[in-house]
Amino acid sequence: MTVADCHVHLHETDDPGKTSERLLEAMDSNNVSKVCLFAPPPYPDDELSLQDSQPNPEAQRESTDLVAEVASADPDRIVPFAWISPLLDESIGEVERGVREHGIEGVKMDPNHWYPYDEEIFPLYEKVEELRLPIIFHSGINFAFVDASRFSRPAYFEPLIRFPDLKFALAHVSWPWVVECLATAGHFKFAEEECGREKMQMYVDITPGTPPSYRAEALDKAVKYLGDNFLLFGSDASTENLEHMRRVIRRDKIVYEQLGWSRERKNKVFEENLRKFLKHEEGSNEV
Repeated sequence: MTVADCHVHLHETDDPGKTSERLLEAMDSNNVSKVCLFAPPPYPDDELSLQDSQPNPEAQRESTDLVAEVASADPDRIVPFAWISPLLDESIGEVERGVREHGIEGVKMDPNHWYPYDEEIFPLYEKVEELRLPIIFHSGINFAFVDASRFSRPAYFEPLIRFPDLKFALAHVSWPWVVECLATAGHFKFAEEECGREKMQMYVDITPGTPPSYRAEALDKAVKYLGDNFLLFGSDASTENLEHMRRVIRRDKIVYEQLGWSRERKNKVFEENLRKFLKHEEGSNEV
């Protein structure tokens, strides 16, 4: 059974070629067909010791360039996501540049001193929607910053329903707010099934997040309430710790067996749903 991983982080590197090589080797050894690779955070230094540092445009630009270079080693398997901060005036222009110059295929956003419902961010959502790019948001507890968890409660993403052609996923099942995450997804599913929307906007990235003691319960709730068509497997591996990819795949396979998931369900969560999430709908992702 092959796996598509929606959640892999790129660390800063002076050797993009070597990083690509190591990533592809890890993918091959773990039977991973495709990864979404997130650009490094757009901060002058992405070390956790600088948790209060502010994003800047130069770091954001360099971050986009780097993920594109690493992904260029095998663009069919490594899907580059630009890390975009809406706190920067250049955010819309950077999305456009990333698509125009590098063929960026998605956007990663991590609420930190901004709320997803802020109307000031809506023009950015409109641009991403216009370009037919998916967004993967961090949601839930956030250990990477001092106090960012307060910005990423799942219900805060509800206003994205105003952008019907914008596909997005909330990462980590929003743990510890799993039920709120599923309820929010239920709103978007209602819009699709009962209100005439053409497609489901919101997916749930099931990347841990959930500690092992909560994992089975969270995934069981997810499939019982939401079904299995909109769940995306992710490992939260990084290019500095690719062994983590192997560990998470192995652990999740055990959990899926414990939950009695069918082979069809496993295939959806492990691979098919991500391909659907990344698929470009009618429209253009060119600028």
